[in-house]
Amino acid sequence: RGMLWTSRTRQAGQTAAYMRTIGDPETWMKHPDADQFLDISHAGQVNEVDKEASAMVQELRGMIPSFVPQRHYGPLKWGPGLDPNQPSHKEYLRQFADDFTNDLLESVSNAARKA
Repeated sequence: RGMLWTSRTRQAGQTAAYMRTIGDPETWMKHPDADQFLDISHAGQVNEVDKEASAMVQELRGMIPSFVPQRHYGPLKWGPGLDPNQPSHKEYLRQFADDFTNDLLESVSNAARKA
């Protein structure tokens, strides 16, 4: 949220949004590591998607200005966790790492040119 109180130029040059979607989260609710990847409510007898956390994420996504670079990933079949031995997960991890690295290098290069 802090980016919302900076200038448009700073937001566009120093901010990026990386958003992933995990497919079929209800399938994986019972897995002991699911809460490392999903917002889960443990209030009742059965784990379920934390609706309040999900609403907050959607609200934050809606606040991202259109000129801020955004990367979208998914839906990703979770199954359980991220397993680099699964071809789809390996590709996701490689793409995410490449995107993040390239975006960071571009941001640093742009800042260096302005200095």
